[in-house]
Amino acid sequence: MNWFKDLLGLKPSPEEFAKTVLKFITASGHPELTNPRYDAEQFAIVCSNSAGEFTGALYLANAYDEYCRVPKAMRTQLLTDFFLNRSEMPETLNDSIVNIIARLQPRIFFEGMKLRGAIRTLNSDEKDEASNMPHRIVGEHFGLTLVHDSPSQVSYISAATLEKWGTTFEELLPRAVTNLTRLTPEPFQPLNDGVYYSHYADTHDCSRLFVMHRVQACRLKGRPVAFTPNRDTLVLTGENDVEGLALSLKFVQEVLKEPRPMPVFALILDGEEWQLWDVPADHPCKDDLSNQMLISMADIYGEQKALLEKKFEKEGHDVFVASLTILSDEKVKRYFSMGVWSEGVPTYLPISDKVAFVASVKGTPENVLLTATFASVLSVMGDEMTFHDMYPPRYFVEKFPTAEQLERIRALGEVK
Repeated sequence: MNWFKDLLGLKPSPEEFAKTVLKFITASGHPELTNPRYDAEQFAIVCSNSAGEFTGALYLANAYDEYCRVPKAMRTQLLTDFFLNRSEMPETLNDSIVNIIARLQPRIFFEGMKLRGAIRTLNSDEKDEASNMPHRIVGEHFGLTLVHDSPSQVSYISAATLEKWGTTFEELLPRAVTNLTRLTPEPFQPLNDGVYYSHYADTHDCSRLFVMHRVQACRLKGRPVAFTPNRDTLVLTGENDVEGLALSLKFVQEVLKEPRPMPVFALILDGEEWQLWDVPADHPCKDDLSNQMLISMADIYGEQKALLEKKFEKEGHDVFVASLTILSDEKVKRYFSMGVWSEGVPTYLPISDKVAFVASVKGTPENVLLTATFASVLSVMGDEMTFHDMYPPRYFVEKFPTAEQLERIRALGEVK
């Protein structure tokens, strides 16, 4: 059936696409893509050498999104560009220096790489050097890293590559920003009065919030506020521009429908540093901004949950990784987040607005005993909650509250 869908240019399922890619790279005989197999859990093609040792993974999500959107006649070229046109990283810093670019990525991108590397090398002495990607945290939820931008592909620069070149991340970052500035010869374009966007569409647009003279040239009401819903989009407006913020959010919602979306968090320029915007409670756009950022947080926790579950399963740990669930109240416009603490189930809890305590009957979670604010839960149960400084952070809980503790939590912060 896959051939028939391909003939008509219809959207294949993820599994059908993976089979197409597997067949394509096997037929290519590419010397680096040896012994490929499909890993459904990672949605990736995993390669190994003759000894069965891991040599690389081709993650399929981005290619799948674009494959489903392009005309049938362009699909073979798309597969070639994604999976076969793979250029080697230059051997020396001198050969690469002009093409090193500063790149903004979601922070979960780096944390996900670490987790995948830990999963691959679990119970072995092998080190996964490729998963160690030096970066600087930006606005809590993003990271600024280094890439080598060649005509055929953008390659992330690992710690091992920096060591081979005899340099460091901090030494190269200023030059990488300078190179990005060189790729930004024109001012940002106005989307409307007080709203600007980067128009280059070269995969570096979101990173251009670090081209400071272009940001500062925008005529904005108040400090610059930036949104980066995908790598080809940077939207700027002012913190005091209610209409500009509303338009920016509307534009962001449309961009999020395109391939390769990024989490949406409002970043504000404080001096020379981009920070997560702590939107004032009385700001007219507070609810809309908070709702969008909460949705992004749920997506990040979801991505982390899938990786942690696979890691714990491979380690033989029988634990539950709770989701961050987004809910709404008819009485108020703003969304809220919920985590579930079930009786008798060791759980990694996300940090949420509220916590639901669920009683178990014969080992099966059944009825909600209490819903309370996270702050009240932490106040009473803090000694039973182990903080894990991962990203995003979680608390490990094992001992369910006693009846007396539940009553203390209820008195502090029960939620109807």
